[in-house]
Parts: sequence; structure tokens; C-alpha cells
Amino acid sequence: MLSKISAICATIECRFWLRGGWAIDFLLGKVTRPHDDIDLIAWIQNREELERALAKAGYEQISVKEQFRGRQSDFSKDGVDITFGYITNTDEGSIIMNG
Repeated sequence: MLSKISAICATIECRFWLRGGWAIDFLLGKVTRPHDDIDLIAWIQNREELERALAKAGYEQISVKEQFRGRQSDFSKDGVDITFGYITNTDEGSIIMNG
């Protein structure tokens, strides 16, 4: 699943990073527990194109709670939940979650 998402992101030139449990496992170099979701981070300016590309590839977009709508997009495919959180820069150049 992650390889497929990576290919989609490469096609639209969208950089992304792992977060959550899979990020820890990648840092450790081993799978420490079963995962039923994938948490990712991407730049907010890629959001609309990313959502379109994932939908075109058969990922079902899931509605998120009101307070998270400016900060993430949720998808599901083949029983795996995928969350993209979005980051942006402050005027001072710091990286923060959008919204």
C-alpha cells in the first residue's frame, strides 16, 4: 500500500513523510506491531491534487470531523485507513500543521 501511495505522490510531485507507528518502525528498522492504518504528512499546497489522484486510483475518501477538515484528508482502500495530515510554513519559516 505504501509503495502504491509513493508512486501516486511521485507522479504528482508531492513529497510526503511517514508519521505515527509506521514512522517509528521505519526508524527502528523493523515492524514492532501490526498496523491497521498509515499516517502520512504532506504539504498543504498538494492537497487538492493529492485527493484527486488518490480518488482516481480507487482510494475512497472518508469525511473527517469538522475540527480536522483544514488539517487532514482520510482515505480507505483494501481495508487500510490512510490519513494525510497537512503542513505549512509560518511567516517566520517554522513548519506547522495547517490550520
